[in-house]
Amino acid sequence: MSPIPFLDGPVSKSARLKRNPLLSIALFWGLLAGASFGVGDFAIRMGVRNGTPFTGAIIISSTVIVVSGVAASIHGVTAGPLWPAVGWFLLMGLAASGPGRIFFFYSLRRIGVSRATVLITVTPLFSLLYAVVFLGERPSWHIVLGLLFVISGVGAVVKDRSGIRMCPKEVLLGLTPALFLGGTLVFSRLGMQSLRDPTLGNIVTSLGSLLFLLGAQPLIPKKERWGAGRGGLMYFGLGGLCYCAAFFAYHTALGAGRVSFIAPLTFTSALFSILIARLFAQELERVTWRLAAGGLVVFIGVYLVSLSKGG
Repeated sequence: MSPIPFLDGPVSKSARLKRNPLLSIALFWGLLAGASFGVGDFAIRMGVRNGTPFTGAIIISSTVIVVSGVAASIHGVTAGPLWPAVGWFLLMGLAASGPGRIFFFYSLRRIGVSRATVLITVTPLFSLLYAVVFLGERPSWHIVLGLLFVISGVGAVVKDRSGIRMCPKEVLLGLTPALFLGGTLVFSRLGMQSLRDPTLGNIVTSLGSLLFLLGAQPLIPKKERWGAGRGGLMYFGLGGLCYCAAFFAYHTALGAGRVSFIAPLTFTSALFSILIARLFAQELERVTWRLAAGGLVVFIGVYLVSLSKGG
């Protein structure tokens, strides 16, 4: 018998929830994480109307450090050996989360939240590529089929006949964050082998991201460095709080369910962002049915990738 009850047979979804209450808990927190990420992305999109992506990235990283630090001081931190785990998480912030976040914020401003969040959903495919190259994993048929879905969904987003056709530079900008963020899985796996508490990992990663941003500041044009504009600080702060809530919900979900079940739920953030943009920002975002369908196809592809043995 499988140690996870809902893996033992072809039972219905409702029966699974009744037989394993942890599944319903994981489902709730996983969807909450996706919704929080989606709201956070939309808030940042509103913030970069008048503020700079650099300022937004600084505020987001600082907010995560402060809020996670307060939470750690209240509830305490359960951690194993700090080294080399801290080094891996610091490297993750410097080489993956930091550059990935700043490029994502630029893509939010350039191509909009609905298209940027769909394109960044291909992050697991880059994670798969890195796992094959650096960890020696072999892709299964789930991954190949999921890849076809993702390519089809991205194609629908890029060539939106009833909306705006994206130029190659915009597509490249939208995919660049996923290129960097795909490496977070490798660093996180290495770090969590000895560091048992993800709260400390979030603090160290955000600190690494902050160091990357400050170090890259001379490379950014002066007019693109500091500035939040009217209401920008409020939206960036809201985005940071939403990201903190998303991290908390994500790790809580992981305590009740498998990674392969939780990870696809967090990528529903793209669908939440599209819905919010459709409801509250029609003057900024042109959301079409083709775009929404493309986002759904990408999500299905990511879910198929997660069904792989290494998901």
